[in-house]
Amino acid sequence: MRIKKQNSRTLKFLIRDSEGTTITNLSSAVEILFMLKQEPLDTDEEAKIVKRMTLGGVLVDNPEVGYLRVPLTSVDTNIPVFNYYCAVQIQWSATNIQEIEISDNGVLVTQLEIYQDIIRGT
Repeated sequence: MRIKKQNSRTLKFLIRDSEGTTITNLSSAVEILFMLKQEPLDTDEEAKIVKRMTLGGVLVDNPEVGYLRVPLTSVDTNIPVFNYYCAVQIQWSATNIQEIEISDNGVLVTQLEIYQDIIRGT
């Protein structure tokens, strides 16, 4: 996935089980987080972008069908150009937090590139 620096875009995800066959009902989710990190082992506090369901940053239109949206604004994407690691976490309870793999048309996606056009003079 790619987003041009300082552009807005809404990322859309359909959450399924690990086999990819059953849609996950999000009705009982306590919190859903979307994060972009520079390194896979960065802490949540080190993430460049953090969107939370409880703060309106992750939108769940119909929780029974496992569909969520993450709107990224031009302010969100005004970060250094880089291939960031994507993470989606669903918290079901205080002790049950599930990391979700992101796929795009069946292909596993681990990174989101923030890029910038380069204008060259003649």
